[in-house]
Amino acid sequence: MAFTGIRQWLRARLETKNYSKTDQGSFRIGHSYSDALIEAVSRRDEAGYFYSTGIVGMAFKDGFSIVDGEGMRVDALSDELEKLNWLESIIRGVVLERKDGAVTFVLFDEGHLMPFRKSNVQFRIDAFGDFTAFKLKEKIGGGNTDIYHYAGDVEQLDLPVEQVVEDIGDLDDVFHEVLRPDEYRYQGISVLEPILDVLNTRRIIIGAIGIHATRKAAGLR
Repeated sequence: MAFTGIRQWLRARLETKNYSKTDQGSFRIGHSYSDALIEAVSRRDEAGYFYSTGIVGMAFKDGFSIVDGEGMRVDALSDELEKLNWLESIIRGVVLERKDGAVTFVLFDEGHLMPFRKSNVQFRIDAFGDFTAFKLKEKIGGGNTDIYHYAGDVEQLDLPVEQVVEDIGDLDDVFHEVLRPDEYRYQGISVLEPILDVLNTRRIIIGAIGIHATRKAAGLR
């Protein structure tokens, strides 16, 4: 399934309109939460749905059937998640958040998901709550030179003329749902942790199927 298909898949399950990020605010990980809040977040936008509900359905929808004896599937991820190719970025995001207490995910229009340290990024948001520009600052050459990556409407950003500047593509969305505000760093459980639990659980189950099938074929119990 192409990335466009994934977006349609998510939207089909929202069943309500997308609300403005400005009106609704960010999904503040670390706040106390309730079933009503989780439901509101899952219906608010695509990213909220993915992190609260969609990831589970995508991880567990296929891949568990043992076909014939030797024809069983042992893939670690469902086809949809495999094609998204987000697992490595999610793992990097977990590492960043555990170290810095916050992480920002950026989704580009090609379907690439990338995690960034909160302190290194800057955004512009329009009156409708949509992200229109993104800037990332990082060190290169042993930390002596700054390089700026940007996406979206570059005219909104204050980019230094004397520094290296790189256009990294068109901005599609910022997963603001996993951006912790400073006052909530290191508090509560990150939404990324249960996502990894879901994926790891699926891998364990599928791995166990292969092990037990092999033992059974060998006459072991």
